[in-house]
Amino acid sequence: MLNRRTIEDMCKAAEAGSSAESAWAAQICRQLLDLQVGETVKVSFEPGEEFLITCCQEGYELE
Repeated sequence: MLNRRTIEDMCKAAEAGSSAESAWAAQICRQLLDLQVGETVKVSFEPGEEFLITCCQEGYELE
């Protein structure tokens, strides 16, 4: 499980980068931060890898 603070820190680090990969990572982080408790989003960090991430009261659950 990831906590909100970790996602916020990841977002700040990605936003500080200048590459297309950094912009893409920042977009995913912002999408996660916008989730409401109980909502789930599917993300792919690498081609062929997909994760379901659910926003929980305690943070973010990765499946």
